[in-house]
Amino acid sequence: MIANGSENVLCCGRVIFAVVALFHLVRIYMDWPVMIGDWSVPMWVSWIGLVVAGGLAFFGLRLAERDARRNEYGRLS
Repeated sequence: MIANGSENVLCCGRVIFAVVALFHLVRIYMDWPVMIGDWSVPMWVSWIGLVVAGGLAFFGLRLAERDARRNEYGRLS
């Protein structure tokens, strides 16, 4: 079982990673340019960011669901 404070951190992490993944997806779809100093960030960086941030949000959700089932049934399913 995850402690109450950890549940809040897990929820915030899921939301933050989901928003980051959404921004990467919008950048890819809208073809927005990103400049850091003189360097133009290639689009493949957003593809990697989408996969990583989306994966972390997804696995955070799965962890929360697993913990909810564990609390409901009293065991890990």
